[in-house]
Amino acid sequence: MSWGYRILLAYGLGILFISFFVYKAMQVKIEMSEAHYYEKELLYNEFANTKRNGDKVSNLVTVSVSKNKLEVLLSPWLSDSLENGVLFLYYPSAKMFDKTFILSKFTSKNGYTIDPSYLHGGNCYARLSFERSGTHYFIEKQIFIPFD
Repeated sequence: MSWGYRILLAYGLGILFISFFVYKAMQVKIEMSEAHYYEKELLYNEFANTKRNGDKVSNLVTVSVSKNKLEVLLSPWLSDSLENGVLFLYYPSAKMFDKTFILSKFTSKNGYTIDPSYLHGGNCYARLSFERSGTHYFIEKQIFIPFD
């Protein structure tokens, strides 16, 4: 085999190598991490106040994962007069795994248990927003849900 064929073969293999990586890169899903981010930025001052209120009571909220079950436990002070509670599980890696739960009725421990069928493994943020006595609160806790 002469040098010309070897150079042509190396060139062809290089093209195949690069084409393979271009193909794999096209298979990656690219999603916006937040929907309606511009409208949320316009309401940032309001959000900052709710976040500040949530920081004051964040030690009264416990989010734990055990056996692929997510539990949100609230202190009796919060659970007695909680209104409009929403738990949002936010997965930064993929929007399709995000879930929203309306918190209405308690279990016997002043908390909530999320069914494992709604959970996806990986890092996520548990974003809890609620109202108590006319004051709005927002608490965010990072959690890891183990893969099956």
